Amino acid sequence: MDKASERHLKWIDLVRVIAIVCVLICHSVELLYGEDDLNNFAFRVYIFICFAFGRLGVPLFLMITGYLLLDRHYDETVIKRFWTKKWLNLLACTGIWFLIYEVFLFATGRGTADPLKLIQELVITRNIDLPQTWYMGMILAVYILIPFVAIAINSVDKKLLLFPFIIFFVYEFGRETVDSFIEFIKPEYMMNTQFVSGFSGGVWGIYVVTGYLLKKGILKKINNIILIMGLLVSLVALFVFMMTQTFFGTISSLYVWYDNIFVFTGSLMLFELLSRIPDLKGTGYKLIRFVAKYTFPVYLTHSMIMILLLPVVNKIPADKAVKSWMLIAAGLGIGLGISKLLAMIPKAGRFITYVKE
Repeated sequence: MDKASERHLKWIDLVRVIAIVCVLICHSVELLYGEDDLNNFAFRVYIFICFAFGRLGVPLFLMITGYLLLDRHYDETVIKRFWTKKWLNLLACTGIWFLIYEVFLFATGRGTADPLKLIQELVITRNIDLPQTWYMGMILAVYILIPFVAIAINSVDKKLLLFPFIIFFVYEFGRETVDSFIEFIKPEYMMNTQFVSGFSGGVWGIYVVTGYLLKKGILKKINNIILIMGLLVSLVALFVFMMTQTFFGTISSLYVWYDNIFVFTGSLMLFELLSRIPDLKGTGYKLIRFVAKYTFPVYLTHSMIMILLLPVVNKIPADKAVKSWMLIAAGLGIGLGISKLLAMIPKAGRFITYVKE
């Protein structure tokens, strides 16, 4: 591996660490705070600050996918290897963890007793009552077509991508962002169209392709000051966006979703900024590398850890914001420990954790 590739891998490790922390922030806040907490102004400010930054996590993961997997050569042999070594392993990992989740939910009194619903959950046709499971089904669908997307976008001039990219971008992010307000002001005017973007991967496909475009240098001519300003403006806009929604009534428990245009711009700026970080080295990088290696198994385990520890944390005489960071620390720390132990299981470890050296 050449030095340039090594640097890229190092900063991508940092992106992974930041992305998993963002996810933990969102899920800790979702566990601790309810709709009634929005009536408390201080709670509302903290919740929205957390979600403004926390929602950048999943887009960062998807951009990493596009950055690493789309700028590659795929022939018939490589495609078969990709499906057998990556996709089928990910499918096996998902199946194992969905079984574990069902056992966990039954043990904690949250599982379904309906056998048909149980089967639907196990075959990814019904959401499991844990916050991270939607992502696993989505990424399986995205991954299976990665080789064909790569072949398509690498066979044409990059400028040709702008035409469909802009159309789908405006449709997905523009429509959903505007609808977020229309829903509370005049819900009968919410947009409904037969313009289907599913074949493109929708919002998720846009994030993946954006990672590829960033690798090709679409923002390289923009200096760091402008990128930092863009990131800050996006975060402030997300905060103001959510605060504004509360003037029209109680907003949903999702607060903002990934089809919000400011989530896109914020994650875009942050990813590009992190790609420009100088070479990482020493003890600090070793820690980043360790955490980055186990981000996926931490993603798989953190919500169960948080749910189990929530009653204990709630008894601690501390502010809710402090408790949320206790859950984040526990989800990350205990998750890393469990992930390390699971990865050590001979042969089966890589299927359980999907960890690759």
